[in-house]
Amino acid sequence: MEPKENERLRDLVKELVSIINSVFSESKEIKNALRDFEDEGYHADLILASIAKISPKDKIDKEKPLVYEFNNFDEAFLKALKIRLDPGKNKEQE
Repeated sequence: MEPKENERLRDLVKELVSIINSVFSESKEIKNALRDFEDEGYHADLILASIAKISPKDKIDKEKPLVYEFNNFDEAFLKALKIRLDPGKNKEQE
């Protein structure tokens, strides 16, 4: 990949991270969950790890849809934040 392409890709990823942070910071549910920690006498910092798969269009496998499976840690973390997963969706749904 050319240096200019790397720079552009890096800028796009930074923009995506900024948008994700904005969405989480505006969430009433997350604000309420964090406030619950504070009401119990704790300080809570929300730290998110974001993973994105970025591939050139010509190398994407169009036959196989991208599926993310929540593991036990993911589910426990979301539950602690009082965020519910859609019960209608199965982990192995493809």
